[in-house]
Amino acid sequence: MAIKHGLLALLAEQPLGAYALRKEFESRTGQAWPVNIGQVSATLTRLQRDGLIEVVGGEAGAEGRGDIDLYSATEAGRAFLAEWWAEPVDRARLERDEFTIKLVLAVFHPDADANAILANQRVATMAVLHDVTRMRGHATKDGDHGWEMVMTRQLFDLEAELKWLDHVAGSLAKIPKRSPQRATVKKNVEQMS
Repeated sequence: MAIKHGLLALLAEQPLGAYALRKEFESRTGQAWPVNIGQVSATLTRLQRDGLIEVVGGEAGAEGRGDIDLYSATEAGRAFLAEWWAEPVDRARLERDEFTIKLVLAVFHPDADANAILANQRVATMAVLHDVTRMRGHATKDGDHGWEMVMTRQLFDLEAELKWLDHVAGSLAKIPKRSPQRATVKKNVEQMS
């Protein structure tokens, strides 16, 4: 999701100024995706340039900050938003995952202990799982449904990571410490010396 979709969705509900829009976005998403006012302002400029929002009025700013423009979605913006609602999120792209890359490189690296790296990650993931479970409980108790959904998603992701870590732990025992390709490269380098 580009930030523009989230901001446009809020502006399709009601006119908002930049600061109120930022606050509402973070409130709705449980601050899972924090945005700064610079991002909001730049996005509003692009949305307005593209004809997806328009200034519909203003209000006096607090303590001499001047007038605050209020933005609202245009018909074109609502149509753009309707297309976004209808499109599934593309999960076909492989995302970069620092831990997976670290582990893959560690498996054949002479100075790395892939099992220790895996064990450390398991401990860290369990700690985060504990924290997220606690935060989700607070969100449920407080009736913050947006934050509860974000935390529930995070819980499922962490549980899946733990399952994957278990799978990888079983696979590591079957992988030779040195790959045949690496040994061949080392032998060729030694012969060239």
